[in-house]
Amino acid sequence: MCSDVLKTTATAFRQFSQVYNSILISVLLLLTFSQGLGCMSLPLSEFFPFNSTTYGFNTTEISDDGSSPAIRITNVGKDGKQHGFPLFQNHYETLYVNTNGIISFTYKESSYTPVDFPRNNSFPVIAPFWADIDIEHVGGTVYYLESSDKNLLDLASAEVRKYFPYRRNYNAKWIFIATWYNVGHYQASDHRKNLRNTFQAVLITDWEQSFAIFNYNKIQWVSRKNQTSSGSREVQAGLDAGNGAAHYQIEGTRSALNISQSSNIGTPGKWFFRIDLTDVQFEPCMDEKLSVTPRFGHMLGGQPLTLYGLCFPQVESFTAVFKELNITFPCMVKDILIASCVTPMLYTTGDFTLNLNFSPKTSAFEEKFSVVNFAMAVPRVIREQPRQWTIGSEVFISWNASELPSSKFRVDLLGLELNGSFFKWHLVKNFHSIGQHSMTLALEDNLLNYSTAIIRVLEDDNQRQLSFPVTLWSDIFPVNGGEKNSQERCEKWLAEDHPNLDINPNMCPCALRQASRDTSRYQKDPLCNTNSPNKALNCIYHPKATECVILNSKSTTNAGQSCCYGGRNNSLLEWQSHSDCGYVYRYNNQAQGDGIVPHLTHFESDIIPFLHCCMYSGKQKLCQKFFRWRPATKCNAYNPPSPAQAAGDPHLVTLDGKKYTFNGLGEFILLQDKSKSVVIQVRADQALDIDGKLQNATVFTGIAMKMKGISEIIEIEINEQTNYRLLLDEKEYKYEKLEFQGLTINIHENHENSTDIMVVFSSHELSIEIEVTPDVMNILVLMGSKALRNNVEGLLGNYNGNISDDFRARDGTIIPTSSSMEDIHYKFGNTWRVAAKDSLFSKSYKPATTEEDNYQPVFIDKLDENNLRNGTIKLCGDVAPCRFDFQVIGKPSVALAIKNFVAKFSALKKDIEIEIRCPSIEFLENGNMTISGHLPGDYALFQCDPGYTHFHAHQLLCLSNGTWNGTVAKCLKSVANTGQPEVWYYWAGGTGALLALFLIFLIIFFKFRRLSVRQTFRKDDVPLPPIVRFHKTPQPIFTNSLFLQSLQRLHEGGDFRIPRPTFIDPKIYEDYF
Repeated sequence: MCSDVLKTTATAFRQFSQVYNSILISVLLLLTFSQGLGCMSLPLSEFFPFNSTTYGFNTTEISDDGSSPAIRITNVGKDGKQHGFPLFQNHYETLYVNTNGIISFTYKESSYTPVDFPRNNSFPVIAPFWADIDIEHVGGTVYYLESSDKNLLDLASAEVRKYFPYRRNYNAKWIFIATWYNVGHYQASDHRKNLRNTFQAVLITDWEQSFAIFNYNKIQWVSRKNQTSSGSREVQAGLDAGNGAAHYQIEGTRSALNISQSSNIGTPGKWFFRIDLTDVQFEPCMDEKLSVTPRFGHMLGGQPLTLYGLCFPQVESFTAVFKELNITFPCMVKDILIASCVTPMLYTTGDFTLNLNFSPKTSAFEEKFSVVNFAMAVPRVIREQPRQWTIGSEVFISWNASELPSSKFRVDLLGLELNGSFFKWHLVKNFHSIGQHSMTLALEDNLLNYSTAIIRVLEDDNQRQLSFPVTLWSDIFPVNGGEKNSQERCEKWLAEDHPNLDINPNMCPCALRQASRDTSRYQKDPLCNTNSPNKALNCIYHPKATECVILNSKSTTNAGQSCCYGGRNNSLLEWQSHSDCGYVYRYNNQAQGDGIVPHLTHFESDIIPFLHCCMYSGKQKLCQKFFRWRPATKCNAYNPPSPAQAAGDPHLVTLDGKKYTFNGLGEFILLQDKSKSVVIQVRADQALDIDGKLQNATVFTGIAMKMKGISEIIEIEINEQTNYRLLLDEKEYKYEKLEFQGLTINIHENHENSTDIMVVFSSHELSIEIEVTPDVMNILVLMGSKALRNNVEGLLGNYNGNISDDFRARDGTIIPTSSSMEDIHYKFGNTWRVAAKDSLFSKSYKPATTEEDNYQPVFIDKLDENNLRNGTIKLCGDVAPCRFDFQVIGKPSVALAIKNFVAKFSALKKDIEIEIRCPSIEFLENGNMTISGHLPGDYALFQCDPGYTHFHAHQLLCLSNGTWNGTVAKCLKSVANTGQPEVWYYWAGGTGALLALFLIFLIIFFKFRRLSVRQTFRKDDVPLPPIVRFHKTPQPIFTNSLFLQSLQRLHEGGDFRIPRPTFIDPKIYEDYF
């Protein structure tokens, strides 16, 4: 509007300039600039605070060409060093606020006359309005404040996120506000002293990225004479590095034309710049590269996305598409910088290309988006008391209404129809409401038409006519119709055909301590783990378990398995003692493909039948039958993963357990397989001592990884400002967790000034834990893959279980493991140096200063233990790598870091050790078992069903050597005795005994007969006593009560013996009776 006034007035002036005399022209000019330049663009209410007593603002001295005193900018980074304000790729620790509308760094700016940018051989300046200002004689005030106040920082962070949307996670750590309020021009005449300017400069940083904001409220003068012609050079606005190159000058500001009505962000009177880089970034979308936040979402859709990084076309909407899936959905343009979309429902998980349908289509309009498993999603609709959700009950749900863009919404109760790889949610019941955040609803019989259900709350605004509304989802849950219904469902499932599963159920870790450490092969079960954000839902399907884990990878037929832990020492729960145990899955919860929907197919095929057979039916026999088709998991065949270490001044432990030290300088292959489908590279820089001087030692400062099947290159490096940088394909990310197909990254910042980053490649059964400290990067590798066994190479050896050939050079030469560290260095380690063309590290990687030509490594086997630095023993104790690092580098923090990491590595190895454990006990047919566990001291009790009798012990004890103290019981059908109240134990045993007796009689009879026929008696022969004495048997043996009673005592007194009939001589065949 103000510029229109200027144009209109100037046109009028040209039309009438020949008529009016010079006096009238002067009056017109005065009116023109009084009206046009006096227009207020940015209200003071949109300025940062500048004269509030709340924050304690300072003011400059009241003098012409005055200045503030030196203002120190100090920040202690995570590396323990002092750092200043990041500006033009340098850091500055001192700034000055000059009354002439300028902020200078390191030195005061003495000139009141602005000069053109760029300036050479000078110092950096930030100039919102550099002019000859006089607050002493004309008036005005200059306020300034350096602060880390939370309210101001939150305001600053919000500004950065709003105008630089690709910095959605930006958190300001320091802010500086300078405001020139109602300031006038030097030597302004009396009738011009009332012309005042008000403007502000705001500096923001998180000590890594810095921004500057210029706010203009009113600009009523531009010079002493208030001229605005191109010949006026009395004003300068912009930024200058002082190096003759880097600068930015706001166009037209040498005469300040319309500076208060123009903008680079679409808000008149407001200018926003990023200033930490070599050049000023003055347009938030200048890179013209699409960014999306969040970068991942679950497959049921309804999730809002924010698009930024581009300057969007001036249209109301456009379409986006998941290119690989050919699924299109609409997006809305909010302003030139931001657009928004809502994800559609998908049937798969993975990394997909999100493409915007602009013309012409370029890669700049594409971004990767990861669709993650719904099991990983945090429910946004909370089911209260979920264990009580049965048909016929009233249930309560709640949600956060602020997550929906409209106060009008609809609540849907849905049932799942799953047909192969297609799924559909059928509406069972819905409710319309306004402004609520909770509701009670009834679970009615019509829900019994489905096995699985879910609740969603979605935007319900007819005026918006949304094809993909923002939607909040509950967890998926089973339809529980009570015991009888569950028995029927279970029996129906048992009657179906079930394929054999190609997975070994005996591979679970035996204890939770092993499972939680074996990150290469197992991950926490999203439905049962101690870190679950929803405690009411946690372990709802395994209520007696502390935690469960699931296999990272799936079998060739997409099968999987879970392992659950609880009880004493959090040992593996087995079905004989707990129906809460883990079991083999027909479908891994991550499986997908033809006829398989991730998680949903697994839920219907595995969890639903388990619940109906083992938890809801009340029939243990049905649970036993379930485990015949979905075997309960055990740990009889568990083998721990192989750990490896690369830490400190690099001290390495190979995958086969060989320790050595390698002080290489540069980039090296830590590990790769022979087909290059797995590649891990490390970067080693020279170490710095406590005074910052280079030493003849190296430490790892970066790691880069590339895996087959995963598109991104993962790179992690030490950063002196933020401790670490995580890059995927050279793009920086600052999320606590990243999920991609086959890749998971978890980040945990410790209180001990270090960060733990866990990278898991599930498809390769490989995990890498990186501990980043200000001085050094320590790396721990866990390898569980059988496929990679005897198939890897690099600094971590061969991974074949044999340490004797771990030092295999790139050319295949093997040097003895007893070699000196010098030979290991040059003949083995150095051969795994990475060629420049093969490097995975990005170009933005900035290693520390090195003196490669003068670098001479020191070898640990030449360490003089009798000539150590003072304090070495106190600091390191008997930890040799710590002593070496302290001796060579001389920095306690480096030595302490390796000492702690060695302890961490030792603890890991102890945690994954095989434990002493009694073997699993199979099904007790026709009876029940109570097993307290499988550790020494645990017991097993056996009880037979009515009509069945025990055979062997009623109770077993697990001994310290990992064996049970007897034979596992059997329950065999009892046989009634019609003449006696007793029953005989073991009809099969009795039948066997009878057959044995009959055979013995035959043997004795024929033996005796043969001897009697062939033998010739002599006079001196001595007659032998008869072998068999026959007695009358008054009744059949199996109706004899004494015989039957003896059968019942067969298990007593040790080994099994056949009861001796009275007609058998007690002196013979003692081994049989």
